[in-house]
Amino acid sequence: MHEVHSQVQPFNTKSGCGDFVVTLDRDDGLLISLGDVAGHGEPDVGGLARKLVAYLKEHSAEPLPTLLEGLRSIPGVSERGVSLFLGLLDNQLPLLHYYLLGDIRAYRLKDGDASTLVSHEGPLGISPPELTRFHSLKAHPLETFIIHSDGIASATVSLLPSKALALKPAELLQEILKLGRNSADDAACVLFRCSSGSHSLQRPPRATSTVKPSETLKASSAAEPVQLPSTRPSLPFHKLSDHEKLASITSAPEARLFCTLLFEVVELDNYQQARLESYLLEALHQGCRSIETFADNLRLQLQLPYSAQTARLGESLFGREAINTSAHLITVTLATSTQLDSPTRVRLGHLMSEQNYTQYADRRRRDELLAQQAKLAAMGEMIGAIAHQWRQPLNELGLRVQQLQLHQHKAGLNTDEVDQYAADSLQLITHMADTIDDFRDFFSNKQESKTFDVAQVIQDVHRLQSAQLKNNSIEFRSSGESFEVRGHASYLKQVLFNLISNSKDAFKERGTVVPRIELSLDPSTRTLTLKDNGGGVEEDFLHRIYEPYYTMKPHGKGTGLGLYMSRMLMIDHLHGTINSSNWHTGNESGLITELKFSAAKESS
Repeated sequence: MHEVHSQVQPFNTKSGCGDFVVTLDRDDGLLISLGDVAGHGEPDVGGLARKLVAYLKEHSAEPLPTLLEGLRSIPGVSERGVSLFLGLLDNQLPLLHYYLLGDIRAYRLKDGDASTLVSHEGPLGISPPELTRFHSLKAHPLETFIIHSDGIASATVSLLPSKALALKPAELLQEILKLGRNSADDAACVLFRCSSGSHSLQRPPRATSTVKPSETLKASSAAEPVQLPSTRPSLPFHKLSDHEKLASITSAPEARLFCTLLFEVVELDNYQQARLESYLLEALHQGCRSIETFADNLRLQLQLPYSAQTARLGESLFGREAINTSAHLITVTLATSTQLDSPTRVRLGHLMSEQNYTQYADRRRRDELLAQQAKLAAMGEMIGAIAHQWRQPLNELGLRVQQLQLHQHKAGLNTDEVDQYAADSLQLITHMADTIDDFRDFFSNKQESKTFDVAQVIQDVHRLQSAQLKNNSIEFRSSGESFEVRGHASYLKQVLFNLISNSKDAFKERGTVVPRIELSLDPSTRTLTLKDNGGGVEEDFLHRIYEPYYTMKPHGKGTGLGLYMSRMLMIDHLHGTINSSNWHTGNESGLITELKFSAAKESS
């Protein structure tokens, strides 16, 4: 049983009063509307208020969104602007659905405390329609809701919680008008209280007062009643798996955003939308830390930690057949056709609007293009490394062929010499073949993600780079105790190859006399540090070295992609970080690059 009281006090005459209150007892609940047309004391203000009341009478059985759009279309609304509360206290569910626009104040009094209802600042007719939000909240038994216009001081309600339980609703309404009435403006206030038991509207006898009560209207019996949608057939319980996951919701703003995005792509009527959003918000309000959302072609599913209160709320909103509970988990399943394509799943999973997803997809395509360009550039470097690796064994093979011919002409060859020649030559050929295999696998990430030893990666990279390092007289050292990382070893090889290549270029450009590269491992911090004495980077440009296409090398000598790709590989695939800084000691200086790996996440 819901109890409602309302009053309107005009500033001077009723004909010029822009404030109005309308309450309607509908088959599906109690409709409450309180409005304030901008301005007061003018005939056209009062006339517009009467048009709004008449529209509410005539279209009283329509759903709230339809009613709101109808009110918005009334001539004069877009010129004047109307602050408005339009709500429905549901008969079937313990819910209050509402719109709250402009300078209307709405409060909920419960257990001696007053809380403000979520509102939207722009008035009807002024604020863009796409910014208008539909809200739902759970209406507990014996809670009191107070809605008033700006003709009553907003601070008034803060004085009432202590009195709310002691006063009857009619007395409480009079107290509000007594404490907060602004005599220089129209004033309207409506108070309704949720009670247990029957949901039909009970109106108390009118209080004797010099203030004329607001209109309390009964919806026409000829109006078509609004029926709640029939429950869809329930599905056999099936817990959806991780590959069907959409988003993790941890806060009220995330819940509202998820619902907004979901309702754009999944067909749910207004009541289903209100139930779903209300459940998410109320579960979070009750202390739930995270709600996981899933979808397949037949069902939308919520999974959240078990609590008796949240389970009961789910049963009251969706029906017992939609709820499956265990000792640790509540699973809510809604039977609905989703048919979500891959981009939509990504949007919902990352809580992105369509515009943000377009930007995200463009950024992904750009990064993929940059990755391909960086790989091509690195492959050119690798071909140079192969040439260095093969130059010495090819020279040695050539010398052996010449020695073979020389020995044959001078003294002939015995069997032992031929066997030794063959063995040495085959060893060189095997080394060259191994080099090809090493370089072929260097960029491969087709293997499954697995745990690898960081020190072994350093050894592999050194072996591939040894010929070039020796040819350029670069001293290479490694120290420290190794540790393991999960992911693709080839990604770390690419990062180290880029860093060593940059150090070699710095040595050549600066003319470093005794070039040196030192790698050190620290398992306590899971850090790999590369230090060179190539002079470092100018401090003004150090913060930009990981940007795409940024290079300090001469034109045509660098792509500006190596360090950018190294950063992407560290962050996206090895779940680590990469940072560089300069160092100076005496006459030496150079660059220190620190690779730090997380132990918590598994690389992909």
